Amino acid sequence: MSLLFPAYLAALLGLALPWLLHRFSDQNPPEEEFPSKRFLDATTPPVSRKRTLRYKLLLALRVGSLLLLCLLFAEPWINQNQLLGDKQKHHIVAIDQSLSMRTGDRFSLAIDHAQDLVDDLATSNSLELVGFDNQVRLLASNTDASGSSLDVINDIEPGYLAADYGVLMQRINKIAQDQDLPVKLWLISDFQKSALPAQLNALYAPAVSELEMLSVSGEKALNVNLSAEAAAPDDVNVTVSASLHYTSENPAAEQAIERTVVVEFDNQELARKNVQLPIDQLTVVRFEEFVLPARADPVLRVRLLETDALAEDNEQLVTIAQPNSADIVLLQSDAGSNADARVFVQTALETDEFADVETLRGSVEQVPADTLHLVLGQDVVDSVAIDVLKFVDTGNNALVFNSMQPESLSQAMIDGNAIGEVDDAHPLALGEIDWFGVRFYQLPEFQPQSNDHVLISTDDQQVVLVERSTNRGRLLILNDPLDALASDLPLQPAFVSLMRSIIRYFDASTSIPSQVVAGKRIAVPANIQILNPDDEPLVALGDTSQSSSLELTEPGLYTVLGSRGEQSLRVLLDRQEADLNSLTQSTIESWSARYDATQEPDGDPDNTVDNKADNANAGVTDNVQLTEQSASVVQGKSIWHWILPLLILAMLFESLYANRRLDVRRDGS
Repeated sequence: MSLLFPAYLAALLGLALPWLLHRFSDQNPPEEEFPSKRFLDATTPPVSRKRTLRYKLLLALRVGSLLLLCLLFAEPWINQNQLLGDKQKHHIVAIDQSLSMRTGDRFSLAIDHAQDLVDDLATSNSLELVGFDNQVRLLASNTDASGSSLDVINDIEPGYLAADYGVLMQRINKIAQDQDLPVKLWLISDFQKSALPAQLNALYAPAVSELEMLSVSGEKALNVNLSAEAAAPDDVNVTVSASLHYTSENPAAEQAIERTVVVEFDNQELARKNVQLPIDQLTVVRFEEFVLPARADPVLRVRLLETDALAEDNEQLVTIAQPNSADIVLLQSDAGSNADARVFVQTALETDEFADVETLRGSVEQVPADTLHLVLGQDVVDSVAIDVLKFVDTGNNALVFNSMQPESLSQAMIDGNAIGEVDDAHPLALGEIDWFGVRFYQLPEFQPQSNDHVLISTDDQQVVLVERSTNRGRLLILNDPLDALASDLPLQPAFVSLMRSIIRYFDASTSIPSQVVAGKRIAVPANIQILNPDDEPLVALGDTSQSSSLELTEPGLYTVLGSRGEQSLRVLLDRQEADLNSLTQSTIESWSARYDATQEPDGDPDNTVDNKADNANAGVTDNVQLTEQSASVVQGKSIWHWILPLLILAMLFESLYANRRLDVRRDGS
């Protein structure tokens, strides 16, 4: 038995108190008057100069109570591993399923290790098989009531996502907390440096009793990660940019290598370049002045001619990024805004071909059904028209500027008011706009509703721009008739910046990004369908009517179908996961020390690790040559729940016995 807080045992000095109380007594027996002494024999009272302990059973109860109380505060525990024996454990076998495990024969070695463990342990122990990358998944268990079999081990495949050891250890810790037996974790991985969490403290799982590491990165592998982009700024010539990153498990021992980058279209080679790649440095190769292929939405293939340890990141399909104007409907009702406001808005939106503006006259019901963004003027003093609210509630966006004309200017308003408060935290990025020179002379009367979010106001607290809460779409209200009389905002450069920020904000709610990293979850707006590289739909037909989220776990070129037509979505591999640099031996020892009761971890337990700096300074530091690196931590089982009932019973018996034995002796006994 061991103690977590042995200093509390100093309170055992208090045992001297009941001993003294029971050894010495200052009780004087009361004198009783007797009517006559003549009938009593004269005797000498017995005198003893030796002090003896009295009421020994009561003393034992009091001493035992104090002893149990001291032990309770000292928190004793026992070594559960020694108590239960070596075979009575719950084993968890964790297999790394990240992208880097596709290197060489790493994953097949991992499966062999896992199969050996299952054969040795599953017959006499409870065992769980889990796979991990940036998440942890239960693959099989011999204790699962649903009957999942450990035979699925040969069907496990590596994925395309990045690993995270911090996520793994914290999830395993939660699993171990639900177990009655000590938990031993078998970690099978290639121990990539990029998989370390930001804080090393996340590697500690106190509920795990033992940790054994099995490495499958025995070979000295090298890898070149390729990422590419293409653009056609003039709609004719194409520029292709390829970024190459060369890494190795032993970067200090490697020299620069030569690789050939090839650009192809429709299985025909367009260009190639040879390039020298230094170790652990990013190299950019540019191909310029391609003629844009005569095909709608052409796709280029950029690849490395040579092979390396990780073939999955040696090529990419690249779509040609072209200027894409946003489609805006500018609605002018019969009783709405004046012609000047329409000109100001249309000019600001069409500057540098930022947006394609379609001007319509009529009501909102006459707007085309595929319209996503609407700009119009209305009298919003009381409320926004119901037809606009219906348009927004279908998932669309609207900017409504207050078309009510203010009264004639007073002399006090000739100088105007400047911008006062701006919500810098809003996604509109209003704080990045230069508001210098903008003056507001006399804005229409406007009272925000309780659910309105004021984004811009003047220095005299007049509301300029608010966002109104809606169920689905986005609704912005600009309290300015945009006639260049109530303010000079339409005449200032800030107005162009403001309109662009608004359209970008609208666009973000109804569009899908052009590229994401595999494993990242994206928001899918309503009425959007996504097809994987095999043209299989990823969103169920019944779910397209509402917004949702989707995690894309495989790289490739996806197709997005929506009201904007068809567009491409590239899912890219995580460049950090393609970095084959392994953990250094010192990092492994620091990790292991957290599970070794005989060692203390180096540094602060909340130590923050800068992986990039660690990679750069690794040099010739020992790369991990692990076959079996184990660390165990004593599984302490607290016994306070045994001591507390004993203490309660001892105190109860002590109280009852003391009340019975040391009561005032009314009977003279």
